[in-house]
Amino acid sequence: MEVEGRHAGDPPHECLRGRASNKGPLAEDEYDTCYAVAFRSSASEPLERKLEALLGHGTKLPGIEAPTASTIIHFIHPEFMPIIDVRTVEVLLEAGLISSKQRDLEHYEEFRAAIDNIRRDCRAKTLRQIDRALFAYHKIVLDKKRHGRKRQCQDITPLKLQ
Repeated sequence: MEVEGRHAGDPPHECLRGRASNKGPLAEDEYDTCYAVAFRSSASEPLERKLEALLGHGTKLPGIEAPTASTIIHFIHPEFMPIIDVRTVEVLLEAGLISSKQRDLEHYEEFRAAIDNIRRDCRAKTLRQIDRALFAYHKIVLDKKRHGRKRQCQDITPLKLQ
């Protein structure tokens, strides 16, 4: 299926189709008149304003919140824009690297700055590798800690990337 020069396999379009299926069908004219315009606008913004172009006052895309918007922008700019995910946020909060567990536009820049600081400390690692390490830490340590299970991996830390 093609929509205005995009193929269904293109990441932003695919994300919207997946997200839209949870909220009802996304009309093709709605994509052309609303979403495509917002994506083009976001592409021309500096890094710190890309998410705002999709979620800010007067530009908020229907059915899209910060986790979905950051995923879409991550596909476009995978080296610069991390995905704000519940597990990653909880690890960063537990480590004292961010101040809130909120996953919204107002807290995204603090989240992005924390991930950038980790990346500076781990220069050889990509955003994707950092994200996977934080996700794994959450699964191995935080989930088990919160559910009262014995930790199986004592030496893992959010910054110990393999």
